[in-house]
Amino acid sequence: MSRGRGYRRLWAGNAASNFGDGIRYIVIQLSATAPTRSPLPVAGLSMLFSAAKFQVLLPVGAIVDRMDRKAILWIPNLGRSVLLAALAAPVATGPESMPALYVAFALVGVLETAADNSALSTLPSLVGSKDLDRANSQIAATQLVAEKFLGPPLGGLMFAAAAVPS
Repeated sequence: MSRGRGYRRLWAGNAASNFGDGIRYIVIQLSATAPTRSPLPVAGLSMLFSAAKFQVLLPVGAIVDRMDRKAILWIPNLGRSVLLAALAAPVATGPESMPALYVAFALVGVLETAADNSALSTLPSLVGSKDLDRANSQIAATQLVAEKFLGPPLGGLMFAAAAVPS
């Protein structure tokens, strides 16, 4: 497979983004245990995240088909960074609120959907049609490993390390 610079950049950026998604997914849920000890609001975060992603799946697909896919790769990832940086201050300084976590998690889910959809839609412009199946498989496998198997354990370790008093 001819893997040009564009493909390697897309693969690496997508891998890093999904690795961060795995870390973030666990850390936000663990952060929700500070303002409440009730399992229902903490579990509600996952439900809201999935519902938000499901609600925008079709509209995001239509937007990605009609707009500049590279811009859609950058804008949601930048938006997630700004959103999570803004959320970090209240979490680090004390009493974060469940509504803030809910809003942030829903918005991050929407932005994640746009970024992931755009990454896969950009792929055909970077590799030839005979290499598309293999490139899609590599992107999908990397997403799965980074977001589901590597990111969450590291996120849990990072949260635990931050929670241990000095």
